[in-house]
Amino acid sequence: MVRKLTHGFNKIFDRFAPSNRMIFRSCGLISLAKFMGRSGLLEIFNQRLNDSRHVAKVRFPLAEIVTQIILQIIDGNLRISQFARSPNLILFREMFRGNVPHPTAILNALKANRLLRFMLSKILLRNAMKSALEHCHKSGAKSIIVDMDLSGRAIHGSQENVAKGYFALKPKNTKGFQIRLWTVRGLKIILKADLLPGSTHSQNGVLPDFKLIMRTLKMAGIIGVFVGDSGFFSAEICKLIHENGHEFIFALPQHKTVRKRGKNAKNKRERFAGKIVFKESFRPVDKNNPHRFREIFVKVLSNDGQLWFDFAADQFTNVLITNKNLVAENIYKSYRGHAVIETIIEEIKNDFGTGIAHSAIFHVNAAMTVITALAYNIKNSFIDAHQIHGSNGARMKLSTLQAQWLHIPGILTRNGNRKILQVPKAAYDRFAMLEKVA
Repeated sequence: MVRKLTHGFNKIFDRFAPSNRMIFRSCGLISLAKFMGRSGLLEIFNQRLNDSRHVAKVRFPLAEIVTQIILQIIDGNLRISQFARSPNLILFREMFRGNVPHPTAILNALKANRLLRFMLSKILLRNAMKSALEHCHKSGAKSIIVDMDLSGRAIHGSQENVAKGYFALKPKNTKGFQIRLWTVRGLKIILKADLLPGSTHSQNGVLPDFKLIMRTLKMAGIIGVFVGDSGFFSAEICKLIHENGHEFIFALPQHKTVRKRGKNAKNKRERFAGKIVFKESFRPVDKNNPHRFREIFVKVLSNDGQLWFDFAADQFTNVLITNKNLVAENIYKSYRGHAVIETIIEEIKNDFGTGIAHSAIFHVNAAMTVITALAYNIKNSFIDAHQIHGSNGARMKLSTLQAQWLHIPGILTRNGNRKILQVPKAAYDRFAMLEKVA
């Protein structure tokens, strides 16, 4: 049994179908495409993406290609080569008026536009900062926490800029790319996503990113708290953040193997669960830097007062460098929250295919990395706008969103000059709710 739903579809399906009946698998993608248009993202693509291809050779606009890539990734097709075999190919033809580019045409468009990743990065930062500032105005917050991290992606092939790097991949000496992420804690929004050669250090080329993000925050009157590991720490970066009125927390590296003390421990690696002791000092981060920042040493004791771990430098487990004026315990808690970025990295790599080598050309893979970050933010914005969170209030993963809200079957029929989409009775309420918001 089916119910007919005609509201709002005459604008999308404005061309006659080649047959009287078409079966769709993911009718929820229609609402997602309309949501992207209502949010203004499609208009931004048309305005800000400059196509480097010759006008006579352009059949598919660059903005339309990027939009289709985002919808295909959210639908579950992580590789460009899979787009032609998508079970929703008929749906995409209807949504884009019968024009769906072949994967070869998509790759050729990405190859011809070498600056596409930089244009998309500006759009990504602009939309992410807009969402973050809206959250600050609603909640009354005066600052946001920006987490930074680097992750490796193993690549087995002869792609450009694939090399051994500073990441720990198994088996040993595995080559790959590196992914550098900037996220807003609490909102799970990606500010920037960069694909780097495998042999690049995390500090290489990071100063322009700091300046760009701090300039954007300063224009909005928001203080940024930058939290990162030792790979992002340097005296120049600390001085730059401090002079621009922002705050930072950097953790210096640990020098010795973590080993639990005890007669029966046998040097097993275990999590600590004891009393935390802090020791502070003020000193410049290097001899040429006049600024004196806080240096917080963190030590963990067991219940009987003995050290759990054996480390270098006075046997303190960690060293935090910061310019914040909070007590040491709150600074340590703020840094411990930095681990949330690992869940974001795991999700975009496994669910969105970030870092996958789509081509042997590096700038094509770098552009696809930014597009996957855009898809991640669109997915979270779509969930927030429709208030379709999980049972515990957390944002659902992409696989759950696909199974419950996007993969809604439907039949497109023709009735005179109109097209009517029929959905099953069991899915009617879900689809109607998506259409009501979209």
